[in-house]
Amino acid sequence: SFEEYEPYCTAVMQTDPNLNKLVYKMVPRKCTEKEFWRLFFCNFYVALREACASTVLTKEILLKEDDQTSNAVISLFKLQNNF
Repeated sequence: SFEEYEPYCTAVMQTDPNLNKLVYKMVPRKCTEKEFWRLFFCNFYVALREACASTVLTKEILLKEDDQTSNAVISLFKLQNNF
């Protein structure tokens, strides 16, 4: 159920104020909160898989959880034209 994922949604919003603004802008005007997060995490998963396939983003970078990690993830989203 969606409630199981709420802590992850909260954590993501706390790391990026712009995402919090986007949620406020989209929910409930454009979609439900459940649908927003489903789409967000689906797109994130696709971007992450593509990055791992192209070795732009490695497990080591993800585990660092520092600026390098943030920059690598952000660069992935910039490559996603449909996100």
